[in-house]
Amino acid sequence: MATTTTRHHRRRGTTRYKGALAAGALVASAALVIGTSAAFFSDAVSFSGSATVGTLDISGQLSVSHTDGITVDNFVTTGMSGNNTVDNLDPGDVLKVAGTITNEGGMSAWIRTAVSVSSVDTAIGQDLYVYAGEDVPTQAQLLAADTPAQLADLPGYVDTASGIAAGNSPATSDSAVKVVSGDPDDTAPQEDGTDSPSANTYNATVLVYFDRDSGNRDQDEQVALTVVVQALQYRNHTTVPTTAEWANVQQVSAGS
Repeated sequence: MATTTTRHHRRRGTTRYKGALAAGALVASAALVIGTSAAFFSDAVSFSGSATVGTLDISGQLSVSHTDGITVDNFVTTGMSGNNTVDNLDPGDVLKVAGTITNEGGMSAWIRTAVSVSSVDTAIGQDLYVYAGEDVPTQAQLLAADTPAQLADLPGYVDTASGIAAGNSPATSDSAVKVVSGDPDDTAPQEDGTDSPSANTYNATVLVYFDRDSGNRDQDEQVALTVVVQALQYRNHTTVPTTAEWANVQQVSAGS
């Protein structure tokens, strides 16, 4: 009997010890919670602001004219039947599509004048020399060139009409690509113009020279071409755009 009683007291004593430990744990936990909620000093500085995405917005109008092959740089709009169609083109004549393009957005941009030939008769295609950009030959330079190699060496040369048509895409020369600044009237214009920091205009020009030595093979031949001025953002893209990048240019309106 004595042995049984001793065991019973030991179990009860152990139970009280565990209970004391549990109570102590609760007190420590309560102290920790109280400590984290104590008061402390604080301060803050705040700022509110907004940003507007910049725009790349070029505008302008192109028109077509031509020379009579003899008068130097006297481009006229006579001899046209409407719908930008020139009648009775003679060997030595030059067609000109030109206009001033303005960057009315705040972003600076790469800009080029591209040419695509939608159709051209076989014979005349090799006798039409195409030039594009701001720097193109004068009529005097064209008339002074005696060989295809000399014609191809003139400023802004792209290709013959046949060569452009074979490429099946707009064509231009790297020398025809310029950088224009943002509109100086914009809130914060980007000034990266090729010619001067404030230059936000571009003189788009395409010349199509009908070789004066073409001969009778080109009678009653025709060509149809399209001129488009394209712009790509300059900032964050300071290398000349690739053909693939130009091919993805889309005409958009701000906010679309």
